[in-house]
Amino acid sequence: MEWKKISVLGAGSYGKVYYAVKIDSFLLRASVAVVKCADLWRSISLQREAHILETLRGSPNVVQFFGADVSIENNIPTYNLFLEYACGGSLHNLINSKRGKMSEVEIGFYAYQLLKGIQDVGLHKGVHNTQRKIKTILDRNFCV
Repeated sequence: MEWKKISVLGAGSYGKVYYAVKIDSFLLRASVAVVKCADLWRSISLQREAHILETLRGSPNVVQFFGADVSIENNIPTYNLFLEYACGGSLHNLINSKRGKMSEVEIGFYAYQLLKGIQDVGLHKGVHNTQRKIKTILDRNFCV
């Protein structure tokens, strides 16, 4: 059973991000995910992200990592990173949609969520020295 890319959610200099589904006909259910893809030769940052997320697997405050693989797309080896789909979008987009006007209660809520995620990262060895941009994603309940 494989993930099927449904639509492009975004694109950047490294590759594309897709909305994907996996149908389990035995259990009669579908799962959704985000697939971050890059040409294999340009995928070192995605591979590092996979390593970090693997160490954080199971944390309730970090987007869940479902795995990674390499596929051939248009005769090009492609690295695929499978992540939990957070339908709320990014914190950046939320702030922009509110034109930067958020109540103190909202700011406190998101600050707390961010700090819980940072705490989880800090509790895992091997993640401390990794210097990378952390992109904050909101889940369906708008929890960071």
